Amino acid sequence: MPVLGLNHGFLSSLEKSAEAFIENRTVRAINDGLVNLIPLVLIGTVCVALSNLPIPALHGFFNNVFPSSVSHGNWIQASQMITFATADIIGLAALLSVSFTLAAQSPRITKGEINIFIPVFTAFSCYIILYVWDPHTLLSSESISPQVLLLHPGRTGVFFALFVALVSTRVFALFADLWQKMRSGYRGEINPNLHLRSALRSIFSVAGTLVVFVFLRLLISGVFDALDMEGWIKNIFGGLVHNNDLLSVLLTVVLMQVLWFFGAHGTETMLSLLQSPRVVPSSAADAVGGAGALPDVTTSTVDGTTQVLHQAAVSEEFYSIFVSLGGAGMTMGLLLILLILGSRGRGRRIAQISLFPSLLNINETLLYGVPLVLNPFFAIPFILAPLIAAAISYGAFALGVVPPIVNVVYDSTPILASGYLATGSVAGALLQGLCLAISCAIYTPFVLINKHYFERQRRQAFSQLITAATRAAENENQSLLQRTDSVGAAARDFVAELNEYFDNDRIPFKLVYQPKSSQDGLVVGAESLLRWTHPHYGPVSPVVLIEMTDEAGLATPLGRWIAQQSFAEFARWHERGIEDVILSINLNPQHIFEDEGFVDYLQELITTYGIDPSRIELEITEHVAVHSSDAMVQTFSRIRDLGLALSIDDMGMGYSSLTYISDYGISTVKIDISLVDQVTTNKQQQEIVASVVDLATQLNLLVIVEGVETKEQLDALVELGCRYYQGYYFSKPLEKDEFLTYVREKGTAKMLHAV
Repeated sequence: MPVLGLNHGFLSSLEKSAEAFIENRTVRAINDGLVNLIPLVLIGTVCVALSNLPIPALHGFFNNVFPSSVSHGNWIQASQMITFATADIIGLAALLSVSFTLAAQSPRITKGEINIFIPVFTAFSCYIILYVWDPHTLLSSESISPQVLLLHPGRTGVFFALFVALVSTRVFALFADLWQKMRSGYRGEINPNLHLRSALRSIFSVAGTLVVFVFLRLLISGVFDALDMEGWIKNIFGGLVHNNDLLSVLLTVVLMQVLWFFGAHGTETMLSLLQSPRVVPSSAADAVGGAGALPDVTTSTVDGTTQVLHQAAVSEEFYSIFVSLGGAGMTMGLLLILLILGSRGRGRRIAQISLFPSLLNINETLLYGVPLVLNPFFAIPFILAPLIAAAISYGAFALGVVPPIVNVVYDSTPILASGYLATGSVAGALLQGLCLAISCAIYTPFVLINKHYFERQRRQAFSQLITAATRAAENENQSLLQRTDSVGAAARDFVAELNEYFDNDRIPFKLVYQPKSSQDGLVVGAESLLRWTHPHYGPVSPVVLIEMTDEAGLATPLGRWIAQQSFAEFARWHERGIEDVILSINLNPQHIFEDEGFVDYLQELITTYGIDPSRIELEITEHVAVHSSDAMVQTFSRIRDLGLALSIDDMGMGYSSLTYISDYGISTVKIDISLVDQVTTNKQQQEIVASVVDLATQLNLLVIVEGVETKEQLDALVELGCRYYQGYYFSKPLEKDEFLTYVREKGTAKMLHAV
């Protein structure tokens, strides 16, 4: 797929390299930590965007909403408070979030030896040591303010937050391992207080990490003092920014984007060195319709073109209006492509919530939500798009195609409007439109690569979840949600999706019905089976679905939904004249255990749908029946009192317990498929089936054989005394309308006990 000279081979190699980087455990943890910042970033950026909208009527409305006791501009003050508590401390938030996700990878944390909050608090202390503590400001009792480039607890501090989080958590883990080795021969008394034991065990690691950062701070202070690093950086970058040739402009743009890519505030860092005069509006209301005229940058030039180049290339307006459309990285193009081609999950959703701030050139939700920071999939377009936009815009001004920037335009002025107002010409808006179109074209192949990668990763994680959930269903002590690996993350995502469905009453599942037949194919009953075809992953096993809803605490709502749907469909059968068929409904053990009002709910369904309860059968597994608690046994008794029948499902090798569980008042036994798959040749299976049938007959119980798939199996089971069957030889599970058609074609018969 050649796009802008990028052939398929190059894109394939890029994808593989990006995958290798992003699948690194450390990078993945950092990206996960940045995604956690979305709520703070979104709230803060929306407040900034609303505050900066040049619409006086809107500000007047908000001022009336907020308390009048606040001085003039109360909405602005309220917005500033929220912004200060969200976007302005995003660096510190990144420190805590990323250190948490990084610390979660430590074996000491996953084993529960150390509380995860201890390395997180240690990271915060290291941040204080490295970037906040300043002996000069402390001695002078002045407020602490950043003295070096990029040092800020807000957006400009994200890079340093990532650095501290990474180094501190790794150093903490090293000291934790060292402490464990030092105490390997210690056999003292174990403190029974888990939290106290964790705190005491962490003292050595916390102290060691803090000492390392003290030495690091002293080393950095010495180097900065010796080399005058800040002055050196300002001299180099300041000269670069002030130079008005094309190469300097392009290098400035590249540096901006590289800093942004690593989490630093590239725009503020580079443009803080720009000393050209600028008229800044005092408020959003002052910025309506432009703001003011830019003063002449130079008056000594002979060639008018030189003056145009100076204004275009050096002024901050050039970068903010024509290079940063939608924010750093020219991400308005990325946002539009995500809305069109992004995945329906993460990509498109992030674009939707980022749309309003991005229209006002605020793109932090994209930076941390996609994320763009440390995301190699977007490194090339993130730099290339603004670079090409800068070159085209520079040329347009130099050639006089677009008039020079003559007005200051507020930073939040939307695209196209800002280009027109800044230049006083439609040509400025058309130039922005051209740059935006180029940005979209550049981002397109990389969005597709990123989408393909994450969809493949999601499918792989879900496949692993399916395997783990199947195992967990057989082991009651396993919890997928507590796992800290990719399976745990997939489980939490899956559970969050399930909760959203139930919370919004949009349950996407359905019930299908597998017929139970007599030897001659007459329908004697049906079993309702839960099914769900996930929109991304395809069919989900009922075993997995039940396991995950159990872990999500949704056993009760799901169990009641299944019962209600089954009863409603059974009533529909009677309306169609189908009266002999028995409907079987599976009971989830967790649901029975949790839902104390389930029996009363069944009574409500019987009354609501006016059905004969004796034609409804509730199935419980053999394992549940054998290991039932007294409370469950009482529940079974109350179910029978309603007139409902009970059936034992999955009757397997534990047939000797049949006499015991018959005391529950069961009426039907279903022989498990494991006793049928080789019944035509396996003598042991034949003997077991014959024994179960014989014992069930003595106890006056009906027997249904599951998993009958061939005529040979049917003939063998008939010889063994079986009368009723369920399996693909007769029919697969059917949609409800298909089932009605099947019944009309085959006919029905009553399921009768042996005479």
